[in-house]
Amino acid sequence: MHDLGQFFLKTWFFLIPIAFIVLALWIFRPGARKRYEEDAEIPFKDKE
Repeated sequence: MHDLGQFFLKTWFFLIPIAFIVLALWIFRPGARKRYEEDAEIPFKDKE
């Protein structure tokens, strides 16, 4: 059990930055701009 804990502790410092980079690339991918712009307009749309 102690070895498993040490494994996660050692890999924690590598997994968090990798996850951050993947998330940033996903958010700033070229095809996402239009969707995010449409989502940003939701509060300003008239309620019908």
